Amino acid sequence: MSSSSRWARRSRGGALGAATFLVTFLAGSPARAQVGVAAADDGNWHFDASVPLWAAGLKGTVSLKGLPEQPVEATFSDVIKHFDIGVFGHFEGRKGRAGFGTDILYLNLGADLATDRPVLGQIGLQADLRQLQWEGFGFYRLAKGGPEPANPASADVLVGFRYTGVSARIEGDAFEGTKRTFGWVDGMLGLRGYAPLGKKAGLRGRADIAGFGSDFTWQLEGALTLRASEHWSFDAGYRYLDVDYDKGTGVDRKLYKVATRGPVVIARYAW
Repeated sequence: MSSSSRWARRSRGGALGAATFLVTFLAGSPARAQVGVAAADDGNWHFDASVPLWAAGLKGTVSLKGLPEQPVEATFSDVIKHFDIGVFGHFEGRKGRAGFGTDILYLNLGADLATDRPVLGQIGLQADLRQLQWEGFGFYRLAKGGPEPANPASADVLVGFRYTGVSARIEGDAFEGTKRTFGWVDGMLGLRGYAPLGKKAGLRGRADIAGFGSDFTWQLEGALTLRASEHWSFDAGYRYLDVDYDKGTGVDRKLYKVATRGPVVIARYAW
């Protein structure tokens, strides 16, 4: 079995294991809802908007314009050094148990080619990787309630789609024609939950899987939430996104197997 196949197999196993853990955790928790005014079940629409900042590093493999597969890597310290960061936004609305949401993510990341062998006679090369994701989904609240009416917990199932657009280029004098831009649409299925820690704090988590456009994509998020006021709350946590895309052959091959991960801080306003 090739190293890339083993890497993809481990990724799938990690995603399925994490999703199983989340389902078990939510099933064993009291039924509850989310932090803030959006937790109200008064028959009206309630909304939630957030702006996260993601200090994202990456590790994976890319191949462009018939070049051999190239390992790429950027550690968290590299991210801080080069000020590579992800900025995205999230909006959702809910009425009763049902709701909808949309999420947009843009990452602009520089990464070293993680090899000490020359590529077309050059060493010490970098890859310029840009990734755009737009997600639309509906959700249904499986469980709600609990002993803290002002800070209850929730368990939701999510179903939707995710568009991913990638621009990848190897930087160097001999690589001016290596830029590739491509995109695809995946179906997405996920679970998320919130568990309170007293009246003004809680733990938030999400796990999802996606496919049909990519070979397989999975994502995990977890954060500690602090409620600052009736409308404002702030999260600090970690996000892991694993994309496995491999289409075409020869000079038409587009390979993008990249895990993007790092700390995330979120400011959320609910009304």
